[in-house]
Amino acid sequence: MWTTLVWIAISGASEDGKTGKSTSGCGNCHDGPVMTTVGGFESPILDVMPGEKVELVFRVETTDADHEGAGLNVSATGGLLGAGTNTKTKNSEIVHPEPAEMVDAAVNFDFTWTAPAIPGEYLLHGAANAVNLNGSKRGDGWSLAPDLKLRVLDCHDDDFDGVTDCEGDCDDDDGRRFPGNTEICDSVDNDCNTLVDDEPSDPATWHLDEDGDGYGSDVSTVEACVAPPDHVSIGGDCDDSDNTIHPNATESCDSTDDLNCDGSVGFADVDQDGHAACMECDDTDPEVHPGAEETCDDIDEDCDGDIDEDAVDTLSFYLDDDNDGFGDPDIAIDACDTPLGYVEDDTDCDDGDPGVNPGRDEVWYDGVDQDCDGVDDDQDGDGVPAGDDCDDTDATVQECPDAPVEEEPADGEDSGKDGGGGTGDSKGCSVIGTPSVGLAGLLVALGIGRRRF
Repeated sequence: MWTTLVWIAISGASEDGKTGKSTSGCGNCHDGPVMTTVGGFESPILDVMPGEKVELVFRVETTDADHEGAGLNVSATGGLLGAGTNTKTKNSEIVHPEPAEMVDAAVNFDFTWTAPAIPGEYLLHGAANAVNLNGSKRGDGWSLAPDLKLRVLDCHDDDFDGVTDCEGDCDDDDGRRFPGNTEICDSVDNDCNTLVDDEPSDPATWHLDEDGDGYGSDVSTVEACVAPPDHVSIGGDCDDSDNTIHPNATESCDSTDDLNCDGSVGFADVDQDGHAACMECDDTDPEVHPGAEETCDDIDEDCDGDIDEDAVDTLSFYLDDDNDGFGDPDIAIDACDTPLGYVEDDTDCDDGDPGVNPGRDEVWYDGVDQDCDGVDDDQDGDGVPAGDDCDDTDATVQECPDAPVEEEPADGEDSGKDGGGGTGDSKGCSVIGTPSVGLAGLLVALGIGRRRF
């Protein structure tokens, strides 16, 4: 993100700008009168994100017609200054490489400031000068500009949804809510626009039920999260003006009307599935009849009035209690559609912590298996825990056996096996060449220690 501000000073420059003048002024180099500073930054305080780069403009204006060039010096109490048009960096400050030519008694100096990672308030100090380029400091002018306060915000992303509270997350404790998220039917303002379930991606289809028989028309439908008045979730009513006609109506085998909206009447078997129209719920589909297998297709195949119940092709969905997109393998539901709060993934090893799932980076040796691979103490993946591994960042260096040792004589004299007196117990993990290892210890480590005979 880039932000542009203008900082104006009226003043009225050495060839190469000097540092250390942003707070003390330029009077020792420019003998002209101190000019009055007018204007300044467009805003006295600028809020920025940690690490954000801000593009700034320092403008110098003069009221003296003899002034042909201008310069500046800008310093910051923190962050990083970067050069732009008519500027360069010197000793971590901004100066002019040479006096910039005045145009209509003014000149702009561009530079950048990158906010530090540490939140807090930082100041930019600035001094301006204008020169007559006569080879002398007489007749020049200078001024100090008002400080600019830059406030680095303390931003958090506690719900790990990729959007911080500084970036407009309206609920940083709920990973379902952040700007730009897709709105769904869950009674939550997912996209943080203050509206709940507006323009959802998963609305239900509601059918107008004018005759109040519980079945609606397939022609008059509305998509919404909640049913509007006089609308129902089940369609298929072939005559919505007669409440005795609907898909679940009982149809006698001698009926002359299509009461159950299956496309046929009486004892006809149009779909030739072995079930008369009066005995089934859709005589146009041979896969639909009493006793048929239910599948996940939003059709009542077995004509029992329930849709997709006990379907043979359901999927398993797993509870995602921490809303991190990874499910608990121990809590599952078999269903045709994803239940609210469930996902198809079953690899979360701690569904109470959104910071723990297979998509996280491991923090080694903290006692928490962030990436759910079952390992927190074997960084190099060589199968040897860190406590037994000489170098847990190098898979070629594994468990280190004890180095050969020899009991020391009772008088404490060094036998040459471990580089010191007393009982030797050095291990192969000992660091060769450290100040604590003598020459004898080095020879032992190399397998050529001396022996007493």
